[in-house]
Amino acid sequence: MALTRKHVLLLASAIVIVAAVVGAGPWIYGSRPGMSVAPGEIAVVAQPAKVTTLKETVTGAGIVTPQAAADLVISATEAGSIAEMPKQEGETVQAGDIVVRLDIPAVTAEIATRQLEVSEATSRMETTKAEAARIGGLYEKGLAARTQSEAARAAFMAADSALAQARGRLESAKVAEAATVIRARFSGVVAKRWHNVGDAVSGVETDPILRIVDMNRLQISVPFPAAEAVRILPGQLAEVQTEAGPQAAVVSLKLGTPSATAPATDVRLNFSTPTTLPLDSPVQVSIVVNERRDVLVVAADAIQRVESQTFVWLVNSNNQAERREVRIGYIANGQAEVVSGLTAGELVITAGISELTEGTRVVIGR
Repeated sequence: MALTRKHVLLLASAIVIVAAVVGAGPWIYGSRPGMSVAPGEIAVVAQPAKVTTLKETVTGAGIVTPQAAADLVISATEAGSIAEMPKQEGETVQAGDIVVRLDIPAVTAEIATRQLEVSEATSRMETTKAEAARIGGLYEKGLAARTQSEAARAAFMAADSALAQARGRLESAKVAEAATVIRARFSGVVAKRWHNVGDAVSGVETDPILRIVDMNRLQISVPFPAAEAVRILPGQLAEVQTEAGPQAAVVSLKLGTPSATAPATDVRLNFSTPTTLPLDSPVQVSIVVNERRDVLVVAADAIQRVESQTFVWLVNSNNQAERREVRIGYIANGQAEVVSGLTAGELVITAGISELTEGTRVVIGR
């Protein structure tokens, strides 16, 4: 028989309805359309009690940052200008490479002053030395008084001391001059340039010039509130969630203590293996602050309390609901430790609990 347009439309509608029902998601067994629960039965979800490791974690959002010894931010110590900066942003540097050379007028002027001072002191020393030698020769021949010889020698010694002091001041000035040539302390990458050659710099830390980072020594910085920070200790294991998947880490240290002005503690974590995450990448971190091995656990949603009694509902061998008193220990991450009252493998009802009574027949959902 040929299909009319009306038949085709009805058939298409039926297919859409069937597809919608099939793809509607994980319904509890017994409540899916087209299925029914017998009178007196209740559809529930149950999970077996199991022996496992119960972990309590604290979570926080952080960023990838360098370790303190792997992060160098360069600033001028005095006002001046940038004479040389050979490395561009993103380029690698080796330990000892010149990364910034500064032109600081005050340092240049100090060098010139101290060099002139040394030159004048040298001239005085040579003059007094020659005079002391001349007077000393005359004194030995009896042609000059002893006081003249002693005075000439004293003048020479004073001039020699003044020269030594002038040379010391020149060396100090040269040390300051050497500080205008800044070298990389470690091998790394130029992570940021705030200035270019010819720019004026103010000579304060709030006016940085260049940042160098060792990308092989990255860690994670996470701020935690006081209530959670006190439970975090160096050496605790953690998991870092990234776009590329989870990575293992370990708590390294905590910086500072919470206060009214700084309510969070900066917790630092080191990656267990080298990471390829870019600098300043946002990450989610879970730190294990407590761990109990080989304990019997059930879903925390299964735990019921009425007055002083704590109990769970079980599915017994006759598919009936059975109330069982239990003693609960540690609760973490949606799981509860059962200290007594249950054995591993017993089916504990986790959903559909509100209508249960002792002996109610149940249909276990998927």
